[in-house]
Amino acid sequence: MSIKFEWNDLFSVDNGELDSQHKGMFDLANSIENGLGEEQIKKNIIDLYKYTREHFVTEEQMMRKTKYPKFDEHQRLHKELIVKLDKISTKSFTEESVFSFMTFIYDWLTHHILDKDKDFARFVQDHG
Repeated sequence: MSIKFEWNDLFSVDNGELDSQHKGMFDLANSIENGLGEEQIKKNIIDLYKYTREHFVTEEQMMRKTKYPKFDEHQRLHKELIVKLDKISTKSFTEESVFSFMTFIYDWLTHHILDKDKDFARFVQDHG
């Protein structure tokens, strides 16, 4: 059983840099799958963690620059995910826990892009 992250235009926030980074997060998430072995799974999760942190820095810089009014809430959500990814990266992985992790990442990432990041994109379009 696996979860596949598939990019489509519905996820676009009309910003080439952010869309490219979101696609990169999808690609890294797709690299985490059962059957790889625990060390490789951990390495891939750490790679996703590092890339996600870098993406959040870029996104938050854009939000500061545009004076996005929901910046504090958005940044709090970013920090919460980073803490969760940090904790997860130290755990052991079974087939069930990998699926659980992938479900969590899929739900978080797709919801975050479609709701929170799209809200930021609308703000930029309306005030840019």
